[in-house]
Amino acid sequence: MSSGPSRRKISRMIHKYGLEGVATELRDRYTEEGASLRDLADFVNVRITDVFLADTPFSPRHVYETLKDPDGRSTKQEQSALRRRLRMRDIDVGDLEADWVSHMSVRTFLRKDLNVDTGRDNEPTDPKVTLKRIRGLVRREESIITNTLSVTEGFNAGQWTVHTEIRLIDDETGEFVQLTEFLQHLIRERLSEIDGR
Repeated sequence: MSSGPSRRKISRMIHKYGLEGVATELRDRYTEEGASLRDLADFVNVRITDVFLADTPFSPRHVYETLKDPDGRSTKQEQSALRRRLRMRDIDVGDLEADWVSHMSVRTFLRKDLNVDTGRDNEPTDPKVTLKRIRGLVRREESIITNTLSVTEGFNAGQWTVHTEIRLIDDETGEFVQLTEFLQHLIRERLSEIDGR
C-alpha cells in the first residue's frame, strides 16, 4: 500500500466505517477470484450500508439492492416505499447514498493504493456477464414502461404485460436475431471451445 494516508474515497470510507480487512479482501477477490470491479463496488457498498444501518431492522443488502438497483430489478414504487420507511426511522438516505462508491473508485483504489494491475478490465467481457447486464437493463426498461402506462387514462394495467424485445439487425442483409438468443449462442460457442481444449 502507498505510504501516507490516502485521500481516495474508498480509503476514507474504510476509515469512516471501520472496515478493517476490506482492502485485503478487495485485492483477493479481484486477483484470486476474478471478481469484477462492479461486484467489488457492490461488496463495499453493502458493507457500508451494514454499518450505517446498525441497530435498525433493515437488511443492508435489501436496502442497497433496492435503492442502488445494480441489476435493474427495483421499481420506482419499491424504491419510494423503502425511502419512506427509512425516513420514518430518521435514517438519512442521502448521507448513505453519498458514501457509496463506484466501480471506478474501486479501480483507482486497487491500482494506486494496493498496486494491483487492473489491465484485465480492458479485455472483452464474458458473454454471460453481458447477457446478465442486458437482462437487468431490459427488466428496468419494462418496469419503467409499465409504470408509465399504469397512470395513462384508459389503459387497463391488469390486462397487459409489457415485453421488450431487442433485436440485432444486419446492416447489409436486413436479417435480424433477438439479442438474448445471439448472446446465448456466443455462450454455447465459448463452452464448446473450452470443452474442446
